Amino acid sequence: MIQPTLMSYALETPAEAVLLDSISIQPDRILLLDTFFHILIFHGDTIAQWRKAGYHEQEGYENLAQLLDAPKEDATELLLDRFPVPRYVICDQGGSQARFLLSKLNPSTTHVSGGRASPSLSRALVVVVVAVEQELTCSNSVLSVPRSQSTALLRSARSSSPTTSRSRSSVRPSPPSASSSSSFLEKVQKP
Repeated sequence: MIQPTLMSYALETPAEAVLLDSISIQPDRILLLDTFFHILIFHGDTIAQWRKAGYHEQEGYENLAQLLDAPKEDATELLLDRFPVPRYVICDQGGSQARFLLSKLNPSTTHVSGGRASPSLSRALVVVVVAVEQELTCSNSVLSVPRSQSTALLRSARSSSPTTSRSRSSVRPSPPSASSSSSFLEKVQKP
């Protein structure tokens, strides 16, 4: 299987590879997706509006013209070297052709999360980072992070997650603490 690549182009930064994730879609970015069979240039909302307004053709906006040309040049290089020739798509955020990009991305953001990664995803990422850091600490690695810092990261991720007012019936119970799970295990293990 061929791994797709996603490159991001912005005004202030050079082109960089980004994650195949919906958090990579930003209004001030241009994305270049290469899936081998499709080459897609995706313009964020702001960039698309500037392009439609013709700013890149006006004097003083040469940097915007260069930004719009950079992914086209890279896509042309990819098209010349590829057989069979991939489908070449240029689209804007919210357009019908954007489905080619959205179908390849991890949907970590939704219409409910407002374009931000969901709090549960943020917490899951912090938990994974904490677990890896604790494992590195146990193995006396040079890259180890003190447990107090990893615990602080986990607390800040929990406190930064937005809370909403929900009815009592829809509130999920919190996971059991370590002490309650150990007492549960003791009860289960006794004959």
